[in-house]
Amino acid sequence: MATENHHVNSRQSCENTCRAVWAFWTKNKNINVSLSTKRSLDQNALVNQWYTDIAHCCQDSFLNIRRQCKLNYGVPILSRDDIYRERVFNSLKKSFPYDKLLEIMDIFSVTSVMSTEQLKEYLNQMHEDHPYLEAKKKIDY
Repeated sequence: MATENHHVNSRQSCENTCRAVWAFWTKNKNINVSLSTKRSLDQNALVNQWYTDIAHCCQDSFLNIRRQCKLNYGVPILSRDDIYRERVFNSLKKSFPYDKLLEIMDIFSVTSVMSTEQLKEYLNQMHEDHPYLEAKKKIDY
């Protein structure tokens, strides 16, 4: 059984992948194709780099900044797109003070369950509030 994996993040890589799929099918006559919007390592690395940069500028810890970003940016994005999450987070907001909600972020998956588009929005909101953050290169987060 032959397997190939392709990462498509540009028009050129999409065209190359389409040619590779055609060649693979021509050779094997039977293929399975799976498409995913799973985030890239670049996106994940950028999030963590920005947590570090914000922590440094605000003289706070990486952990506190990660918690704040998850709660203030991530929870609203996930809640908006999922009624169940909205209900869970709204009940937590009513039950706990802000400092406790920050601690709760350690046990809730927030960024790890986001789609590429949701994480792009998350990064854009981080950048709006912290304009000194620098994307080392233009990444279509």
